[in-house]
Order: sequence, then structure tokens, then C-alpha cells
Amino acid sequence: MAEYNRYRSIYSHEELMERLRKLKHFALDMDGTIYLDDYLFDGVTDFLAHVKKIGGRYIFLTNNSSKSVDKYVEKLGSLGINATADDFLTSTDATVLFLKKKNY
Repeated sequence: MAEYNRYRSIYSHEELMERLRKLKHFALDMDGTIYLDDYLFDGVTDFLAHVKKIGGRYIFLTNNSSKSVDKYVEKLGSLGINATADDFLTSTDATVLFLKKKNY
């Protein structure tokens, strides 16, 4: 059985960093991952800028259906992140897509 390092991975730090460098598409949870309440975690804006710089794409995900996408756009804007409705996928969106696929 492989021994896990500090990242709970079978890969070394160097191997993980090399794998991360190759990624261009990111699905990012919001509350508790990029921000907490009204606090944006350190490095988030730098990370998002880097993803755009390398021609990558990110989408913000949430399973909290109590807010509209417009409210999330507003929330991230208040934290210094310029986002549009196209940058989000909510649990409501996923449900609608599922129901359409199943022809309900």
C-alpha cells in the first residue's frame, strides 16, 4: 500500500505541484472555500487572476439555493471579485438541467 504524504496523496509535493500547473479549469465552492461570511481568503484574487492569465476558466458552485445568482454576483463583487451570472452553477441550476435532460 502506498504511503501518504502531508496532502493525503500518493503523490509527492513536487508531483502534485506539477499536476496543478497543468490544470486550466476549476470548479470552486464559495462559502467556506474562497470566503467566509464577509472575509475573502488570502490568495483568492491572485489565484483567479492567474487562472485568467493562463487562459483558464473557473466556475463558482453552491448548494445553497436560498440566494439567486444575482445575489451571489453581488456578494462576490462586494469582496472584490468581478463575476457575471455565467460564472455560477447553483443547485437550482443543476436541478433544472437534470429535469430538462430527463424530459420532466
